Amino acid sequence: MPPLPGFPNVGPLQSQVMCVDFGFYLPPGLVLVGAPSVSLTVAAGYDPQPQSRLRVLPVVGVAPYPVGGSGVPGTAVLWMVSGCLPGVDYVADVSCSDDSGGVVEASTRFSCRFPS
Repeated sequence: MPPLPGFPNVGPLQSQVMCVDFGFYLPPGLVLVGAPSVSLTVAAGYDPQPQSRLRVLPVVGVAPYPVGGSGVPGTAVLWMVSGCLPGVDYVADVSCSDDSGGVVEASTRFSCRFPS
């Protein structure tokens, strides 16, 4: 899978749904199954509990085509973050089983900044 672009900044008071869409990379007909995993760590700055910023457990769903997703049901992992600390850059490591018995994985970044 090619490197993913980072997400836009998240404000410290903002709740934000995030998504990694594997639909662009999975073979046709393959879907995600089971409970996806999202692990949040710090790339830069200081947050003693980065995993606590995960507010809604990750789920398998769809990233709609009109917002840049593949639109393929069952191929995206979605989760929500909030309470991020200003000045911290986070890494989200995402993984999930697929229905062929394999595991898909991706890593992406987002930053917490005050709106300018």
